[in-house]
Amino acid sequence: MREGRRLKLNLPMKIIVLNEDHSAGAESNGRLHDLSRGGCAFYHRANLPVGKRVELRIRLNEALTKKLKKKELKALGAVIRSVPEAAGYLLSVRFVRPRSH
Repeated sequence: MREGRRLKLNLPMKIIVLNEDHSAGAESNGRLHDLSRGGCAFYHRANLPVGKRVELRIRLNEALTKKLKKKELKALGAVIRSVPEAAGYLLSVRFVRPRSH
């Protein structure tokens, strides 16, 4: 179930695939498609399996930087859907809370 309204945003982002121990693994770039309180969708050149944990870093444009008083948003999430697209995949991610140790 979706949480909140989805905002269509075309912003650059960094995707960091997390290893099983939640340490940072491979990094790559993507393009944000939309964002809501509970998750987001983004374009990515490679497929990621459903359930894969990722750290997302979304670079904000000037207007959003001014409004939110930060240059990027960071979030942890899990892939919930992957749809093939012409130049890669549209991946949907549900945000998750960090695990406490």
